[in-house]
Amino acid sequence: MAIQGIDVLGIQEHRIVHEDEVRYESIHGNTLITTTASRNLAGAAVGGVGILLSTKAFNSLAKVTPFNGRILIVSFQGNPVTTIIVTYCPTNVADEDIISEHYDSLRRAIQSVPAHNLLMVVGDFNARLGDEEARYTLHSETNRNGRMLLELTSEQNLIICNTRFQKKAGKLWTYMSPGGNRYQLDYILIRRKWQNSMLNAEAYSTFASVGSDHRIVSARVRLSLRKKKAEPRKKRYDWGALRVSTDLQECYAIEVCNRFQPLYEEGETATERYERFITANEEAAEEVIPVKKREKRAEYSSDPRVTQARDEVNKTYEIFLQNGHEKNK
Repeated sequence: MAIQGIDVLGIQEHRIVHEDEVRYESIHGNTLITTTASRNLAGAAVGGVGILLSTKAFNSLAKVTPFNGRILIVSFQGNPVTTIIVTYCPTNVADEDIISEHYDSLRRAIQSVPAHNLLMVVGDFNARLGDEEARYTLHSETNRNGRMLLELTSEQNLIICNTRFQKKAGKLWTYMSPGGNRYQLDYILIRRKWQNSMLNAEAYSTFASVGSDHRIVSARVRLSLRKKKAEPRKKRYDWGALRVSTDLQECYAIEVCNRFQPLYEEGETATERYERFITANEEAAEEVIPVKKREKRAEYSSDPRVTQARDEVNKTYEIFLQNGHEKNK
């Protein structure tokens, strides 16, 4: 799945088990964020989804939430805040309980996103939609997963983008089976309240090869992203002042003792006592230690050594010009 307005590529199923619940990897200047897959009873890796972000999209990244092995929630700062849910649904032949459990999880994930966010849900739903259920679709009948998808979109007030644009049949299919059969299984969903801003969006299947049996489903979206706000700078205390002032040393020691000793409790662990000590030091520093003033670093060109060398060069050049004029005479 590709969301071109923010240079995002959603990966439906990752199928790689790693130690971290969420892993960040750099790939050709882009950032790949993946959730770990899990092992089934046969030992095979299942699940795990991911999202590939450009530098611009990564700079606007606000939050990454691994909802479960098949659902990843990613939010971006902007106006409005944009949230993308990447999902991989079980196949149509999976047990009814597994399908229902997945869609229940997907509902909770959607409901966890604030109502004013621009929400898109992208992924492989393994769902076929019949021509009676969708305007522009490849199939004539809706399968079980398709009915679950339609129920979800109706309940959560979502629309299916890539069934709203008329395309040739050759551009509708998104998956080719080993036997050569073609299906439309991948979709991009968006909240209905944002459909007017999506009128200029185009959802279509491309012919780009990505080393997969799925084709890329792309939507063009115009969004206003914002770069992450810089975190406030921490205060820099002038600890060197303690070395030159005995009065400051005594005052600091008294402040630490006053904050640390009265809070002593019997039965506290060494870790708890250590944390209290750190807190007492931080509070005492805030109260007593002077803060270092931030000074603008002088430019290299204003360094006295550079200035002296520049003057010597100028004097030498003047002498050279004078000697040259005398020879010409």
